[in-house]
Amino acid sequence: MDQLVEQAARRVDARKKKVEELAKEAEEIKNRGNEKFKKGDYLGAAEVYVHAINYSGPTPVLLSNLAMAYFKLNHFEESLWAATAALEYDPRFLKARFRRAMARKELSLYKAAVKDLETIIAEQPDNEAAQQELKAIRTILQHDQGLNVNATERDHPRFDAEPWETYMDSDTEDSQHFGNLTPCRFYNHAGCIRGSQCRFSHAPDNDSFGDAKCIYSHDKRFLPAGGWWNDPAKVEAAKALRRESDFYDILEFDLHSALMEYPKASGFAAKLQREEVIEQVNLDYEIIEETEGIIAMPSPKRFVLLLCFEQYELFNPINTHLLSALRNKIKVVEVRESPNSIETALRHLAMPNLASVLVADPSIIKRKYKTLVIKLVEYVKNGGSVALAGQFSSHITPPDFDKFMKHSWGLDWKFGAYHRTTFQTNPANELVRRNPSLDGSYSMKSVHVADILPEMAMYVPIEGARLQSLVFAATKIKDTSESPAVCARVGRGLLSFLGDVNREDSSTNTILAMLGLLDEPNAPLASPPSAASTSSTAAGPSTTQRGQSGTTSENGKNKKKKQSKSQKSSQRSEDRARRTGYAVISDDDEVQVRTDYIMGPRSERVESTGYAVVSDDDDDDETEVMTEYVIGSRSEGVERTGYAVVSEDNIPRVGIAIAPQDLIENTGIAVECSSKFVLIVALANAEMFARIYAHQISALKKKVEVKTAVTASQALVHLTSPDICAVYIVDEGIARPTNSLVLTKIVDYIKAGGQAVIGGLFPSMTTPPDITKTLSNFGVPWRAGSYSRTEAERNGHHEAAIKNPSLSEAFYMKAVHLTGFHAEELFYEQYPQNTDDWEAPILRTRLGKGHLSYNGDVNAETESTDIVLAMLELLTPKRAIVPDSKKFFMILTSYHEQKEVMDRFLNKFIEDAKEKAEVLYGLSNARVIDLLPSRDLLGILITDPYILDIENEYLLSKVVEYSKQGGTVVFGSVFSLQVTLTQFRPLFRDNWGLDWDFCIGPQDTKVTKNSKNSLAKKMDDSKVPKTFQINGIYVRGIAPSMAVYIPQNRPNLWKPADNNFSSSIIYTDVEKGHLGFIGVNSMDDEIRTIFYTMIGLS
Repeated sequence: MDQLVEQAARRVDARKKKVEELAKEAEEIKNRGNEKFKKGDYLGAAEVYVHAINYSGPTPVLLSNLAMAYFKLNHFEESLWAATAALEYDPRFLKARFRRAMARKELSLYKAAVKDLETIIAEQPDNEAAQQELKAIRTILQHDQGLNVNATERDHPRFDAEPWETYMDSDTEDSQHFGNLTPCRFYNHAGCIRGSQCRFSHAPDNDSFGDAKCIYSHDKRFLPAGGWWNDPAKVEAAKALRRESDFYDILEFDLHSALMEYPKASGFAAKLQREEVIEQVNLDYEIIEETEGIIAMPSPKRFVLLLCFEQYELFNPINTHLLSALRNKIKVVEVRESPNSIETALRHLAMPNLASVLVADPSIIKRKYKTLVIKLVEYVKNGGSVALAGQFSSHITPPDFDKFMKHSWGLDWKFGAYHRTTFQTNPANELVRRNPSLDGSYSMKSVHVADILPEMAMYVPIEGARLQSLVFAATKIKDTSESPAVCARVGRGLLSFLGDVNREDSSTNTILAMLGLLDEPNAPLASPPSAASTSSTAAGPSTTQRGQSGTTSENGKNKKKKQSKSQKSSQRSEDRARRTGYAVISDDDEVQVRTDYIMGPRSERVESTGYAVVSDDDDDDETEVMTEYVIGSRSEGVERTGYAVVSEDNIPRVGIAIAPQDLIENTGIAVECSSKFVLIVALANAEMFARIYAHQISALKKKVEVKTAVTASQALVHLTSPDICAVYIVDEGIARPTNSLVLTKIVDYIKAGGQAVIGGLFPSMTTPPDITKTLSNFGVPWRAGSYSRTEAERNGHHEAAIKNPSLSEAFYMKAVHLTGFHAEELFYEQYPQNTDDWEAPILRTRLGKGHLSYNGDVNAETESTDIVLAMLELLTPKRAIVPDSKKFFMILTSYHEQKEVMDRFLNKFIEDAKEKAEVLYGLSNARVIDLLPSRDLLGILITDPYILDIENEYLLSKVVEYSKQGGTVVFGSVFSLQVTLTQFRPLFRDNWGLDWDFCIGPQDTKVTKNSKNSLAKKMDDSKVPKTFQINGIYVRGIAPSMAVYIPQNRPNLWKPADNNFSSSIIYTDVEKGHLGFIGVNSMDDEIRTIFYTMIGLS
């Protein structure tokens, strides 16, 4: 035993010596960084601080110094992170807190900055710098509230919080000795006398931690006395964190968030936390060094800021010509959708070396980007240049365009016509005069801008310009006042717009000129132009197409005559109809269709869109309306677009059944009920497919509505629709690299429960390598095989064959066969087999929650039609999931295929519930929405926050609507564990108007039934006790009557005198329905009975 004590003492001394050596060298490295900082070499200083952190681990001082270096480099987001990390290791480090306050200020996080400064002044009342900054920020807050941060993030870490423990490597050099990777049995017991010469491993491995029996036979005497393992509270926190990590392994465990909840476990997780901090430090520095380090140079290079938040995957592959030209001219900083994208954009927008801004998609008009738009407008007014191009014109609706221009930019620009013709430069335009390299003329398919001054147009139609279309007659362009490329002075700067939807090569120079990068830069005006010179209405609308608007006199100085409210509404409807071709309602409730040309992006094929068009005789009194429903981009559901549709008797109708009458009267928009549809994806040979496979199309239309996507953007829009019931890929276009995003979205659609068939022209028009490559994107091992005519024989054991007994047992077909499949995927087999490889012409397999099918028939055999219908699940009607006579409730969960989670939290509950009612879960979003109107639906249980994902936005809106119309929605099970602070409050506030927030961490509390709650009054005391113990998540901000149970003797949760009310079980009315919350993750015993009572099943 004395030998062990002696060994322990030696190791303590070795550990102490190593710590001192590391600290001394880290201090020397830090001092070198400080010297660089003093000389103004902030990037060099940051590099040294990063090196020190990698060498000796993160310390509060090193992280704080790194935060200051990043601040000086204008990298405020990275500075904020580093300062927060420093505070986590030392919450009382006021210098780091001040640096975080400064970073927060620069990121417009004013209220959070105030919190830090108030903390500093409370500890150092004489801190003049903090006092001055606090005064300055409070002045800003009087007119700009900045960006909000939730209370937890704002206050973390509190000044009096316990510091997170740092991790120190093992004490001796031979502790890092890995040897032959087999653990040494002597090293951590009595000690290994061979040291680093031992052929076995002295380093920790996966068996050194956790519950596995450790081969090292640890003795606590060999560990530091003050470690977490000797503190019972820290041991309990470590166990809780370990339980969380065990559960979250399958759910992407977030260590930092877990430590915020269990800070006493920081010692247990110190090694992993150190690794994460170092990884983040290295990543931030690498990005700054490669893309932003240039800012630290004495003469910083200029850059263009590219904002493309939600359409980058579509923008990037189809704008390669533009991006290449931009990067050859100037540095390009791209900002895409990310948790910090707004802050990143704001930071770059404030940099002095910003040359101009390219806004490449219309997502910026969304409310969450309001602060960014305000700063963007300020940037232009102060002399900057902003161009709206790329995907902007393809994905913005006419009303949104008009509103954005008017309210954000003060311009009366209107969304104009949409067609292709040839344009020429306008010498009256300032950009044209400054950029002689612009193409003198070129053909462009474009969204035009109306209501502009003549000099705002960069390009105008050539003399005698005619409509260029494969569909319409080449009629002469009547209204030449509109332009596809425009610019206008806003303050001292320049705003431009390009409506080109096909990314013509000549448009690259147009955009470069707009950004001031072609021939001459866009110099700011010495002073802002007068209102008269920038008002686009001063020119007045064209009388050729629109007629007089009545807004100005001939000299543009007379004011409008006062109009009544009804006159204004009528005028707006007429203006919109004349401008866009929308259907409007006349005074006698008849639908009228205006005679404008096609409007709206992606409506090249009239027979595919159903827009109103002018007939060939060019007579304004003759209007043709195509007899198919709208499919163009941004017209997914007719009720959302207001375009006219045609009934069976070829008369344009309005969907009065679902369109509120006041909506029709106020907007003049005709509405059509949406319905389920099959999407035909024909991105290369739509006309050929329609001609050869007419029999299939006809059969499909007898079963369901059919929509055809002939462009990638059309396909992407339709794939987001809740009404899509299947996808039919019919040509080789899907194999092209430019359509890779469409392919990815189809794969996602199938895995989420959709049905997709690959067939039509695809087998015959796609090369074998491309067939194999395309199929690999679906994750199946299928490969292109032989091309031959053989007999196809049905596999009677395939599930699709069993469900559809009417299918042909065998028929002859010429097909491109596949190989590499599994036996259960064989739908029709090649007979006899012509090759050594097992081949088949028709396959069907399960993919995620849905199915993928392949039909290699190249001659459109009549037998194939029913096979395609069967693969799309349209041949034999589906068996009803819910009997009409039985009550049911639905569980909305993303865990239905994760056995571990289901076994732990839900399976026993479901078994019990099935004795009382039908329980449905694992349904597709479309099926859930279908069942919401059922009178037999008792309610909905939502078990996790997957419903808050953007792809489930429509489902959430329908669930909210269901609750308000009389249904019951309950959030329970692991929802309270999985939802984040930033998700919880907006969910209930924005959808139900409830300002709820939840308390961090579960509370083990005795609770008593609340006699004032409507649910509590219904509950049977014999089934649910009046008082019991609950360990759950509590929600605060509730009204007293909302609490089903009241916590006892917990003033932090329930104190009427302070208007403080919280509960872990809530039930309240929401309009005609009910909303429940259960903050306990287990659906057992009393909790189960409470839920049954909520949905009326008790």
